[in-house]
Amino acid sequence: MSRPRRVAASLLVVAAVLLAARYLTSVSVRSVSYWIIDDQTLGVMVLGGVGDSCALVRAEETADEVRVVAECREPFVWLGRPLLGIPHDFVVTLGQPIAARRVVDGFGNPAEHCPLARCGRPA
Repeated sequence: MSRPRRVAASLLVVAAVLLAARYLTSVSVRSVSYWIIDDQTLGVMVLGGVGDSCALVRAEETADEVRVVAECREPFVWLGRPLLGIPHDFVVTLGQPIAARRVVDGFGNPAEHCPLARCGRPA
């Protein structure tokens, strides 16, 4: 292989590694809002940006709280993007009734309790 081809191949490998590193590190835990569908079902909403892929990672239950962990993966964009609050909705089925337990996000912060589905945001 000629020197220019080796250099080009090396640059491609470096670019691929940097892109993979950026993709793997662009996941962030998000705050959540929730509403009660019934005594064992919660509606959960997280806000993401344009092109974000959000997922409900897990819901952990204790006698005192329900911890809802949601993450969003941001797309790889060189020049940035607008920070818009695009809602992503999920349903959490609980093992036990919600009763007086508090709902917290993945950080352990209290989740926003909404009186309406999607916290009153239009569908």
